[in-house]
Amino acid sequence: IRDLADALLLVTERRFHGCINLGTGAGITVRALAQMLAGALDRMGLVTEAPSPERDPFDFVVADASRLRSIGWHPRVSLSEGLRELIGSLRA
Repeated sequence: IRDLADALLLVTERRFHGCINLGTGAGITVRALAQMLAGALDRMGLVTEAPSPERDPFDFVVADASRLRSIGWHPRVSLSEGLRELIGSLRA
């Protein structure tokens, strides 16, 4: 959430006009995210996968972060680090 807050602040400070995607530009599937979260919890057995009725023609959608990066933003926290921080705060 810190990266998102930093991005919103930068967009506001730079008085950016127009459409802008607030994303890293790196795609991840739900499956990969679930596995990453299960790994952070040391509970890999939590992730099971139901058979898909058909293949999605679009593997995943990735935000085009080029405009955001052009005004100087870059992520400071990796997804895995953010998940670990979230788990730690929920456990506290």
